[in-house]
Amino acid sequence: MQALDWPLFLSETLFSRFDGSYELPYLSNSPQLMAESIAQLPVTEHNRLRQLISTNNQFFKGVMHYRQAAEGLWILATEMAPEKDLVSRALYDATLTADYYFLSFAVFEYRFPLDETGNAATLRSTTCTFYKPRTEVATFFYTGSTGRFYNIAFTRNWVEQHLVFSSTAEKEKALQFLNNETGFLNWIDIVPAAETLSTAIWQQLQSDETPDSNPQWFADTLHQVIGHFFQAAFADKRLENYSSLYNKDYAKVALAEKQMLNNLHKPFAGVDAMAKTAGMSPTKLKAIFKSVFGFSMLQYHKEKNLLFARQLVQRSPVQVKIVAAIAGYKTVNKFSAAYKKRFGVLPTEDRRTVVDGAY
Repeated sequence: MQALDWPLFLSETLFSRFDGSYELPYLSNSPQLMAESIAQLPVTEHNRLRQLISTNNQFFKGVMHYRQAAEGLWILATEMAPEKDLVSRALYDATLTADYYFLSFAVFEYRFPLDETGNAATLRSTTCTFYKPRTEVATFFYTGSTGRFYNIAFTRNWVEQHLVFSSTAEKEKALQFLNNETGFLNWIDIVPAAETLSTAIWQQLQSDETPDSNPQWFADTLHQVIGHFFQAAFADKRLENYSSLYNKDYAKVALAEKQMLNNLHKPFAGVDAMAKTAGMSPTKLKAIFKSVFGFSMLQYHKEKNLLFARQLVQRSPVQVKIVAAIAGYKTVNKFSAAYKKRFGVLPTEDRRTVVDGAY
């Protein structure tokens, strides 16, 4: 195997076109290498003393903090505002060790146009992903969005030494899942109070006088997040009997999800059309999508669609009947019924609660 010439690779791929977006690659063998590979981008500035990487270029503005909280436990926190549609790709140098698992959660905001006069609503998206060593993950970021995402990196050894499980059998299941085969899982929202947690972590990073001034706070906080992740993941049964996939399959599924999210305001395009976009058979796409996202493609579209609609109800003055139309429902009654089934309240009741100041 030949070592990856990272500077040469960057010169050939950085901000090249990739599936309709501009490519932003980084190395993911370890958190240290991830930070170093991003610091080597020709558009970034690296302050090693503060463990801070920053950039302000024609494609995106961003700041990354990185910290080692304990042996085998790191956090890399990034605040980002894309100026162009970007796809961030986790890559690997095959000649180097890759023994870190990455648990990532993101809190992003974007402005959704409500009409042709310029009125818009600010909507928020929270997601969580988990991927194993040597899994090549593609993440899409869209022009006009702003937000933060957090990569929590940990080793199998850290899990064995620090995580407490409810039973020996549960611990064995977790360790069985943490093997060296590829694996990528996505949850719409599995991190408790993700927005509050995001603010707390970011404030702590900014307030540290030196990068090593408060490692225990990070160690305790990340420990809680990882522990809760495993509890929630065991509850939905997705870690059991998980089958690893090829990296090319993960990339194709990410492309299918991108296509779906770009068209939430439209009826579901159908598995056949999505499969054509992804470049695989409908049967294979359905199976892989369910494995990665925990929903069928239609269920995922409905879930994202309703979460999107709820934010319009809560964060905009748009009439419910217009929200129903934006969300792709033919009638207000069908929209209200789906809304109440998912959230336990009618959209008019949800809006009244917000107006009355309960949120």
